[in-house]
Amino acid sequence: MSRGFLVAVVLSVNVIAGGCQSMRGPEASLAAQVLPQPNEYIKIDNVILIVDASGSMCGADKFPLAKELARSFATAMPSGDYTAAMLAFGGETTARWIKHNPDRFDRAGFLHAVSQLYWLKGSTPLALVLERLKPGLDETTGNTALVIFSDGRSDTSAVLDVCTAIVNSYPAKICIHTVQFGDDPAGGTLLENMAVLSACGMFRPASHIVTDEGMQQFVREVFLAQGVAPYPAGGRHLGTVYFNFDKCDIRPDAVPVIDAAAATVNADPQMTVSLDGHTDARGAESYNQTLSEKRSDAVRDALEQRGVAPARMRTQGFGESQPAAPNDTPANRQLNRRVEIKALP
Repeated sequence: MSRGFLVAVVLSVNVIAGGCQSMRGPEASLAAQVLPQPNEYIKIDNVILIVDASGSMCGADKFPLAKELARSFATAMPSGDYTAAMLAFGGETTARWIKHNPDRFDRAGFLHAVSQLYWLKGSTPLALVLERLKPGLDETTGNTALVIFSDGRSDTSAVLDVCTAIVNSYPAKICIHTVQFGDDPAGGTLLENMAVLSACGMFRPASHIVTDEGMQQFVREVFLAQGVAPYPAGGRHLGTVYFNFDKCDIRPDAVPVIDAAAATVNADPQMTVSLDGHTDARGAESYNQTLSEKRSDAVRDALEQRGVAPARMRTQGFGESQPAAPNDTPANRQLNRRVEIKALP
């Protein structure tokens, strides 16, 4: 996940807003951690929890409950290799929003972040929240779940427009899950339509996830799928070999990568691999296409020397057409001069 779409967060807040902050919501227990069953796997690569802390969320059945259920959500999240982020919003001054930047899920750290939430007051700029998230989401890899706790009292048309843009431009699968606090009919309709837009999302009132059983069911639907985990799109990544400018020679720093990939392939007689060659954007496209193919062939030869049968390898070059980073700095161009070794499904 791109780490650029949320700014740094300060969670040690000493000034506590009065009024709504001091209210106690309906009692909600912290749900136990969800454990995947043998026939289940974690289907997402990223999760972003968005909590509405705006003025309209004041009420015992709104923000105070949303904070408690955010804590329960954190304790119920399954352990796994995915990134987690959190954002609480209120008002259009984004510097006041509370953010926990995307990072590999750490239960203690994530629970601490949501435990520090406080009522921000102000308007409910849900469309602005989604607009601020969109550039980072467009750069994010893998499947992403947006989990939104809100009363839905926002600009319906603007919110749905941004949701549509996110769903249409997102490079993988994005699922929008919404939970309504309070009982505003228009807010409920908006939140339900947001979930429907993503095709794989769901909507439910907060009362459905107050119990341990309800929260566990919700978390299971957000995070888990039945069956055997599929290969990522394009195959399981076994390593990346980098090259010097205008060269197709195997560098010394690539030897451990090739050794490890060869060991993995040789240990699985059914595995076949794709060797995808790439270049940076300097030079003519036709020249770069040929260079990318030569780089792919060089890695094939190195793997063959380590016992991988040629019939189990597919070489292909993409020239400069699939950069891993913008071709704007020497460091980024180095990331583009590469061969990706992928196990095919």
